[in-house]
Amino acid sequence: MQKQWARIDGSPQQLKKTRKYLEDRVSTFVLSNKKTQYVEVPREELKWLSDVIKNCNAQWRKVEEPGHFLALCGQWTTSVAKHQIACRQCRAAKTTNTDSEQKASPNKPLPAFTVTLKDAAPQAFLNDPKTNEFFRNKSTQHTLSVLQNLVKTAAEHKDEYLGLASQWERYENALEEVRDEIVTSTHRLKEAKAEYEASANRIAKLLDAENV
Repeated sequence: MQKQWARIDGSPQQLKKTRKYLEDRVSTFVLSNKKTQYVEVPREELKWLSDVIKNCNAQWRKVEEPGHFLALCGQWTTSVAKHQIACRQCRAAKTTNTDSEQKASPNKPLPAFTVTLKDAAPQAFLNDPKTNEFFRNKSTQHTLSVLQNLVKTAAEHKDEYLGLASQWERYENALEEVRDEIVTSTHRLKEAKAEYEASANRIAKLLDAENV
């Protein structure tokens, strides 16, 4: 059975209404942002899909399969990081997982690791006198210490980075809303222009028929 991916665009309310009608027959919903989602349906159901979306006053078009990933809450999304920051269920699941890990192994040290140099670097690098001097001085221990400090610093500033990401997401959503409004307005303008031209043609034919 051949299937087709479709992109659905509309307001959050329109998308919510659309999903309500589709969820019994569409197994995979992929969220992109507040005004865009993707679904995959058998090709023979495209007419049905089109009718449902039209009745919900949304728009759709055929697309290639979007890159999508599974978030902690079980929802497919095109951006796991953005979704999990905004999703309450994802945040709750992440908090639960973190608490469980901390209770299971508090203050767990970083695991030791080894690297096989012949597999990790080209021969020219290994033959470099500076490289040999680096390892003769056992600088790997210093490097590991630096990496451990970096991991610790990243963990301490995690919330700050998440806050910045959330702020940029709001900026992105605002810009996407403006873009979508322009697209919708352009679409409506084309429809109005087409209706005007059709009416003008009908009037012209009537005038010709009456020899006016």
